[in-house]
Amino acid sequence: MPGSRCYDNPADHLFKPAQRETHRAEFCRLVGKSPDFSVGLPLVMDELDEALTDL
Repeated sequence: MPGSRCYDNPADHLFKPAQRETHRAEFCRLVGKSPDFSVGLPLVMDELDEALTDL
């Protein structure tokens, strides 16, 4: 079908590496998470453990 994106490469719809860094920092700021993986991962794991305990 003309104009269909059904068979497009999904990577064509993602941010390019240079754009990703800019957007990643903004996203982390908006959601209140650290853009530093070594800082953010332990905090997210703690949140997950707490959520699973509540569940």
